[in-house]
Amino acid sequence: MTQAEQDYYVKSLARRSFHSGLNWYKIRRINYEDELALVGKVITHPCLMVSADKDFALPPALTAHMPQVLPNLKMVVVQNASHWVNTEDPDAVNKALKTFLGFN
Repeated sequence: MTQAEQDYYVKSLARRSFHSGLNWYKIRRINYEDELALVGKVITHPCLMVSADKDFALPPALTAHMPQVLPNLKMVVVQNASHWVNTEDPDAVNKALKTFLGFN
């Protein structure tokens, strides 16, 4: 991330606060209740998950079970990247997307 990009995000968060990011946590119970109907379901659509090997919020180990409910899941783990993988290694993310979509 460039200094200009970082400055933009700091300025935006300072102006608007982090309320929208925190709203996800405020509705956890609603999300939980809405998603109860998905327990035991299998989603057969082709899916792509791009994760990062150094993501402490969602480490790859936490996604190991996903192929059980998403049998057509393509998992890509970007090396040496963290939770902000799309900004840290956009080339790897774009390559994964293009390959998944058949544009390689």
